[in-house]
Amino acid sequence: MASEPPSSSSSTPPPSLSSTGGDTSSVPASSAIDFLSLCHRLKTTKRAGWVRIDIQNPESIADHMHRMGLMALIASDIPGVYKNGNCA
Repeated sequence: MASEPPSSSSSTPPPSLSSTGGDTSSVPASSAIDFLSLCHRLKTTKRAGWVRIDIQNPESIADHMHRMGLMALIASDIPGVYKNGNCA
């Protein structure tokens, strides 16, 4: 059973911090809540490709993003990992 992909509850995107010059006083609290709700859904939304090919207990989008972030963090310390456009 595939989960619905995360979607915004509004058709217009909330103002970003970059569009407000970093001034959070002009960003409505509802935008922050919408963003956090979207992020929370990433924890329960299963990766579509895994669901499509019937992988048992597929990882969530958040699980995948967390693992990829950690890999990127330590990649430069691993011998033989792709660096600066060249294979080591």
